[in-house]
Amino acid sequence: MMKSEVADRVADVVHGVVERAFAPVHEVRNALARSVAEEGLPVPRSALAPLRDLVATRLGEKGAIQLGLGVVVAPEAVEDAELFLEWWQHDGGDKPRRLEFDLNRSSMGFYDYLSAEWFVNVRRTGQPGIAGPYVDVHGTDRYVFTMSAPIEAEGRFVGVAGGDLAVTKLEQLVLSELAGDVAEFVVLSDEDRVVLSTSGKWLVGSLMKRVPPKAQVRRLPDVPWRVAVRTQA
Repeated sequence: MMKSEVADRVADVVHGVVERAFAPVHEVRNALARSVAEEGLPVPRSALAPLRDLVATRLGEKGAIQLGLGVVVAPEAVEDAELFLEWWQHDGGDKPRRLEFDLNRSSMGFYDYLSAEWFVNVRRTGQPGIAGPYVDVHGTDRYVFTMSAPIEAEGRFVGVAGGDLAVTKLEQLVLSELAGDVAEFVVLSDEDRVVLSTSGKWLVGSLMKRVPPKAQVRRLPDVPWRVAVRTQA
């Protein structure tokens, strides 16, 4: 296989895994957008029951790859709540569980999701995004990516739908599909942070200021990542 073909294959595999991880995020986003269209703003809490069922079902399905899934809304988009999020987690137990967060601004444990990268960037750009890798101290305490997509209705930003994917799960899915077809590659974010690597020289989470020599580079469509592949001579 030619070097350019190897690079294309790695990029296709990584992009395919990312698309798979985004699929339930988009489904949840569309579900909340429909609720807003039907109920108006602010959304009654009673209208969120079907959304809870959808999130719990998707997380509990055989083959589900997300650690967490849910929606995080803009201020006062939900009735009788300045801040609100509906987030579920499946960490190996019998069934998904709903996480509880401290949304009291005067509390020491206040969870200020309005300043989170996965919320701020998507709100600013109006496009889906990926934050991380980072340690999820408010949920799983694991190294994760958060994939989020904006929810818009009635001409305004309502919030985001999001999903958490463990770094180890991304590695497992990509490498199992490639099955040893490539010697070395690294996946980089737009901030030049390593998000996936097949070499101990490039640690996940570290910054890479220079792409490996003789690497074939591919930018992933609709994803702020690029793949650099250094194939065998």
